[in-house]
Amino acid sequence: MQKKTGPQGPSQRQRKVAEEIRHVLASSLSRDDFYGSVLAQVTVTLTRVDASPDLKQAKVFFTLLGGGDNAQVLAALKEKAPYFRTLVAKSLSTKYVPKIIFALDETLQKSLALEALFHSEKVAQDLGPVSPENE
Repeated sequence: MQKKTGPQGPSQRQRKVAEEIRHVLASSLSRDDFYGSVLAQVTVTLTRVDASPDLKQAKVFFTLLGGGDNAQVLAALKEKAPYFRTLVAKSLSTKYVPKIIFALDETLQKSLALEALFHSEKVAQDLGPVSPENE
């Protein structure tokens, strides 16, 4: 029997742990009070969590609803990472508590830029006129 080669996606265990981490962090961000912090002034949405194969690290991707300074929010999240790790430790029953790494999810910005590019006049002239039967 041959070994499978090539890129493999995350295991079911990684997906379950990542989803639990996302749930714990989202609950904390929506309920906890962060007095004097940038986190008290913005709405942070956690888009996804990627857990490493050994479950020792979890990369948490976030975006801001309603805008805000991404750099300030990222710094505030990194500052609160030990607090969030403590919350995750209380919720998970794993051998190790993953180190939480925050990163800005740029998927939305990239998709908006592509959408604007597709609707630009330069691209429209290359496509030619759009007939109603092609829509």
